Amino acid sequence: MTALTQYAKIEASGIWKPGPDDQRREVVVNIGESTLVIASGAGRVLTHWSLPAVRRLNPGWLPALYAPGDEGGETLEIDEELMIASIETVRGTLKRRRPRKGRGRVAAGFAAAAAILLLSIVVLPDILRHHILTVVPDVTRRELGGKVLEEVQRHGGRICGDSTQQNALDRLYRRLLPEGTGRIHILSGRVGMSRHMPGGIIILDRRLAEGFEGPEALAGHVLIEAERAKIEDPLDRLLLDTGIAGTLGLMTSGQVAPRRIAAHAGRLMAATPPPVPVPAEVLLSRFETADVPSTPYALTLDPGEAASALIEGDPVSHGGGEALILDADWVRIQGICAGG
Repeated sequence: MTALTQYAKIEASGIWKPGPDDQRREVVVNIGESTLVIASGAGRVLTHWSLPAVRRLNPGWLPALYAPGDEGGETLEIDEELMIASIETVRGTLKRRRPRKGRGRVAAGFAAAAAILLLSIVVLPDILRHHILTVVPDVTRRELGGKVLEEVQRHGGRICGDSTQQNALDRLYRRLLPEGTGRIHILSGRVGMSRHMPGGIIILDRRLAEGFEGPEALAGHVLIEAERAKIEDPLDRLLLDTGIAGTLGLMTSGQVAPRRIAAHAGRLMAATPPPVPVPAEVLLSRFETADVPSTPYALTLDPGEAASALIEGDPVSHGGGEALILDADWVRIQGICAGG
């Protein structure tokens, strides 16, 4: 019901013409529930016009000439001013209550903008990130890994060793990961045993070199980080951490802003991250392929099911596999952080 119920009892006579070729006839006009009711003199309803759609064809002139819309040729003449005023009042009120097309377009525009914004915030970064991970060349990964390593040294200490000692680590890397293109670095500070970075870079805590008689425990951490890097791509981790700005920077210029890399390195080294879970059977297969015993690595872990599985399932008898490196190289590595 229209709220303008006071107009519902107004009645007036008018001249109705159903179509361009029809005869004009006298009718009775009433205002109904948002409609203009046109009836015969006997009270039989002839038609209803939607009041919001009613159009006045001759504003300011009498008798007022109305049409039910823009087409059809149907017209209605009314010369009673009270009825004319009532029709105009009710029409205006009903039009104000209808949603405006302009507002609808604005609302639709805001909805579309919100959808695009949501897409750009939630979906687009993932799409871009996954794409760039498949196309970024290894040289770029190594460059980014080197920049992360530079910043990591602000938190985990400097890289230990001279060229001779680093060459010994490089030989160990090629022995363990013959298909890899990265490097092993040992830092002078505490780094939570081991971490991996873009470009195959693996950093190790100095305790792995200084606290063991042989290289097996250190080698185990190299293998586990290589396996973790397969599960948690360090470049993906970097892009997730630096957000859409980092992703767009890498995509458009091949670089990530230094301040974003610095912030990432700080967060990476702020606390020991929870280890990326690797199934025991996968680890044992990795140790077997590399001909490295898993027990020395397992003994560096907190006691638990994972450590027990690696000890019980050790595929290489301790000391029974091929020598990992020359004794002279291991001595160099053991003293790599001496004095630092």
